[in-house]
Amino acid sequence: MAGIICRPLFFDLPRFHTHRWTTNRLFPFFYTEILKCIKYLSFSFCLGPLQLKLNLGESGQFHGVGKRGRPRRHAIKVPLPPIYVFIRNLLHNEYYNPRVVSWVNESFGVFRVNNTNEFAKTWGLMKSNRGVKMNYEKLSRAMRYHYGNAKQGRKGHLAMVKEKRLFYRFGELAVNWKSEDVKNRPCLKHDLCKDSFCLWSKE
Repeated sequence: MAGIICRPLFFDLPRFHTHRWTTNRLFPFFYTEILKCIKYLSFSFCLGPLQLKLNLGESGQFHGVGKRGRPRRHAIKVPLPPIYVFIRNLLHNEYYNPRVVSWVNESFGVFRVNNTNEFAKTWGLMKSNRGVKMNYEKLSRAMRYHYGNAKQGRKGHLAMVKEKRLFYRFGELAVNWKSEDVKNRPCLKHDLCKDSFCLWSKE
């Protein structure tokens, strides 16, 4: 019954608007009444497959198309340190060293990634990536932006150890990566820190 009543009212609007006796004052009155009719007679049933929805206020005026669903509430993101500082923090955290990363030669800044999955997962959790799953391939690609280039005379914060897989070292621009340069204080603020050195530290 609703479809029989509403469909002619909605689809005859252009013809009604161009009628010769329609005035600028008369048409808005009828148009508002038609919208009220559509609102109370199940508009979604009247139009069938179109599934249009009108956002009508208490005054019966048209306010546009409403959005579906509720806005998502994301966790507040804490400012992240650069990747090379994040790696330094892992090396000075007793929970992640040597389970995820470990020193090979601390004097020269050489370290090794022991668990690539946990290494990438920890960085992804810090970034709060809900839509994108972090893996080692994506993380290693991001690490390349911190590499230097000896041929071009460009210094960097990280470098790969040649002919050794998963071996890296801190570059010429990296600072405060030695044990004597770091104030190792337990972090009780973040769960990922596991009551050891803070992974968000930038000092």
